[in-house]
Amino acid sequence: MDVGVGADLGEMIAERLHRLAASYQIVCITHMPQIAAKAERHLVAGKTTVKGRTFTEVSPVSGEERVTEIARMLGGREGSEKRLALARELLRR
Repeated sequence: MDVGVGADLGEMIAERLHRLAASYQIVCITHMPQIAAKAERHLVAGKTTVKGRTFTEVSPVSGEERVTEIARMLGGREGSEKRLALARELLRR
């Protein structure tokens, strides 16, 4: 669980998961952009409620969509230019 984990520790966890992924299949659910940015594949889970029933959808994201999702994880629905730039930097590392 990454609850209560700060950015520095999140970066350390991300590095460790990245190294483990070289030898093992890792499935990680996170809200931390530092961890998500290290993933080889990025899936986004969402849910909607229709007529009292809840449905879950999981969709792969890549390219600019992935940048936008990492920026959203950094804070807020609308991606500011600063968040988008930081998301690109996290994905470049």
